Amino acid sequence: MVTISIVTPTRNAAEYLVETIESVRSQSTDEIPIEHIFVDSGSTDGTLDILEAHGCQVIHVPPVNVNYSTNVGMRAATGGAIGFLGGDDLLMPGAPSIVASWIANRTRPWMVGAIHWTDPDSRSIGILRPPPTWMSPEMYASLGWSCVPAQTVWFTPEFFAELGGFSEEFEHIGDYDCFARALTLSPFDRFTQTLATFRRHGKNMSMTAGDARLGELARIQAEFAPSSRTKREAQRLLMKIRVNAGNPAWMLHKKIPFLPRRPVP
Repeated sequence: MVTISIVTPTRNAAEYLVETIESVRSQSTDEIPIEHIFVDSGSTDGTLDILEAHGCQVIHVPPVNVNYSTNVGMRAATGGAIGFLGGDDLLMPGAPSIVASWIANRTRPWMVGAIHWTDPDSRSIGILRPPPTWMSPEMYASLGWSCVPAQTVWFTPEFFAELGGFSEEFEHIGDYDCFARALTLSPFDRFTQTLATFRRHGKNMSMTAGDARLGELARIQAEFAPSSRTKREAQRLLMKIRVNAGNPAWMLHKKIPFLPRRPVP
């Protein structure tokens, strides 16, 4: 029997939270139990009522930032693999079996899968597949945004401890920093299966950070990207072409918002 752990930080996440809970709970089995830990940092919108009504495991923390909350949850986790799911995200059917298989057969201490992007009405924006395993920290940082879907990343507990978790100095893109650091230690095991759904509703942290995000990005690029502007731009272009060419439907729906969209099956 393999237990896997999912951490969901919450703060006023009531709108989509029931769907998130059910997407995980419906897939927890005797063969693959799922430990779902919620870390709440002071919700006032009904989130806590939902969690209580569903009998969820909740840790209460002060409102520091999402990285602090995630670290608390992941350090409390007891599973053989630990992952992250936002309070508006979904665990895709079959994902636990893929993660359990990875635990049994892994070659590296972390894995990355594909993610399905949807709009607020759960209509498909396309699938974003994981980047290639040859991607270096320099290439990743040069791109300027994280092409590693956080909701499909799974760590061994030992590797997460070695990383020191997510840096709590970052308010907005701590996942970008964490995965850059992870790449300096080890490549990842790559899975093309879709493991989670990301709901792009316009209030996502990555879309609302503004200048604060740019400041954090500058810190990441100063540490991991090439110092040469020419080399950095070349690597950014390489990764941009690779990501867009590998995910044509995702790219088109992002560029042309009025394209017809279908519900995720």
